[in-house]
This record gives sequence, structure tokens and C-alpha cells, in this order.
Amino acid sequence: MNALLKKARLEKGYTTRALSAVTHIDNALLCKYENGKRNPTKEQLKILASTLDLNYNELLLLWIKNKIIEQFGLDSITLKAMQEILKEHSQEDTKIDSILLEIETLKNKLQQLK
Repeated sequence: MNALLKKARLEKGYTTRALSAVTHIDNALLCKYENGKRNPTKEQLKILASTLDLNYNELLLLWIKNKIIEQFGLDSITLKAMQEILKEHSQEDTKIDSILLEIETLKNKLQQLK
């Protein structure tokens, strides 16, 4: 994420001081974000995405990834926990797909009764 922020800033022609003035984010913090020493808050991330014309969802994905690594590391237990989250989520997706299919089937039956 840090390289992306720096690249976008440079492409827009901002110095860190100028970006600081526009975003009202401290210049020292902006430098730390670009050096990978700190992560912006979610609100700051929105401001930076908007100001630098970056896709907020892509930036948020990188931000979350950094938060997970920073908070928990990438040891085997952390990876296993993430796999379990994915497994549980995919089961919920299957349930939702099943419900949507059932709704579509019922809709078709109602149309046939008309």
C-alpha cells in the first residue's frame, strides 16, 4: 500500500507537504505511510483515495491485509484462522445461492399459475 500511495502522490504532482495541506493529514504521518512505518486510519484512507484518485476498495483491501499482518503476523495459526473464515464464508455463500435458487423456482411456479 505504501508504494501505491507514494506513486499516486508523485503522479498527481504533490509533495508530501502539499498533500498534507490538502488532506489535513500531518506531513510526518504521510511520510510514515509511504515508508510503510505506519498505516492510515480508515477515514484517512478514504481521504487519500479520494484526493489521489485511487480505487478505495482496492486500497482498503491492501489496508486490511497490512492490518492482519501487523496485528497477527503470518504464522501457521493465523493462516489457519483465515482459511477457516474463508471456509465458513463459502458455506454461507452456498446457503444464499440455494435460497436464491429456491426463490427463483417459486417465482417461476407462480408465473405458471397465472
